[in-house]
Amino acid sequence: MTTSLVKEGFSKKSISTTTSSTLAEQSSAIQDAVVKTMSSSSSKSSSSESMTLIVAPVPEDTTTDIHFGDFLSRPYPDSTSTASQSQETVQALNRLSDVLQLAKQSGMHVVLISNSIPDVTPDLFVRMSSASAIGKMQARNLVEKLRLDSATSSHPRVIEVLLPQTQSEDIDKAVFSGIWSVLKPYFTSGKAVSASKTLTSSTTDDDWKSVSFDAKNASAAGDEIYRRLHHDDSDSAGVATPRIDGIVASNDYVASGVVKKLTKMGYTGSAAQINPSITVSGIVEGIIGKRDLQRSPVPDPSDAPTDESTEENDSQWPIITGYGANVSTLPSVVNGHLWMTTVEDRGSAATLLAQACARMDRGGKPSSVEGVDSGNYYDSKVPTIDAGLVAVSATNLKAALIDPGYVSLADAGL
Repeated sequence: MTTSLVKEGFSKKSISTTTSSTLAEQSSAIQDAVVKTMSSSSSKSSSSESMTLIVAPVPEDTTTDIHFGDFLSRPYPDSTSTASQSQETVQALNRLSDVLQLAKQSGMHVVLISNSIPDVTPDLFVRMSSASAIGKMQARNLVEKLRLDSATSSHPRVIEVLLPQTQSEDIDKAVFSGIWSVLKPYFTSGKAVSASKTLTSSTTDDDWKSVSFDAKNASAAGDEIYRRLHHDDSDSAGVATPRIDGIVASNDYVASGVVKKLTKMGYTGSAAQINPSITVSGIVEGIIGKRDLQRSPVPDPSDAPTDESTEENDSQWPIITGYGANVSTLPSVVNGHLWMTTVEDRGSAATLLAQACARMDRGGKPSSVEGVDSGNYYDSKVPTIDAGLVAVSATNLKAALIDPGYVSLADAGL
């Protein structure tokens, strides 16, 4: 954001930043900054109109950060819904609400990022990831890579969904709702099945607990996928590599545990083999710029052999999806063990945000900036930037993460 603001003409010395670990700390820091600016403006007979506050409110519950990062949107409930909030949080929320309203009344511009604050209508809202969008993105990429539209009930794809439990059931349910909104038609038609039977044609959004588990550490995810593939009522119990075509791991933290466990279980190959024209070596060469990648459709499942699956086919590495683009998991993306991860388009959001701030600083409206749309904000419509999610696989890792400077070749294991 700072880099983008400087590019738009703001001097670096005019940009000050502060971070807080709690909403109480943050609301106090913002209150001090607003009061100081208003006092300075008054003493110099100047205006506060040149001041813009860009605030990413600290969420009440940060326990989900380990699974879905600190960009996940977690709007605060309406001020009348305080039963589930601590007294400290209520006081901090009221303080922040009051000071942001005061700032607007004094002529300052207020921009909120990711988390909305009730009773405060910002001049601009930057919407980041929603739990539902995270789930939906992974499911869509799984569907596309496995060509589920071409699958048949006689040759269904075997899919598992791993949902790590957070301390927010609302978030857990929303992630699953996004996943299931995409996968449900395929389970209903019989084109997809669950090895563990945790998902069936009659599964609904309310059945999210059937696929959730306590992901207290990465190895717990590995234990969970092993249990799913070797469930007690299966004739294949004890077989090292029962067939699995796709795994929605929900995030990179879970995916890393799954990758390690599948390797120990004897699964071989990579996701690249599902598209024969792309090899792991070809992916690596494409990332470091030696040659362009060639893409072709995934083989139609209807062309698969009609006899029983062989042990070799059963040990084929599945498609695994995650979220977060964690540096530690990028080598798994490169070698094809993690088919895709997901990241917020932070660079584009920062660019639009800087352009909107520059427009407001000149007396214009942020809505006049291309890419800033009108979005829902509680009961209001406000100028909104949607950061959006970017699916990252080995085929676009260079363009999506390395070229923009998010990570280096060394980070990606290259």
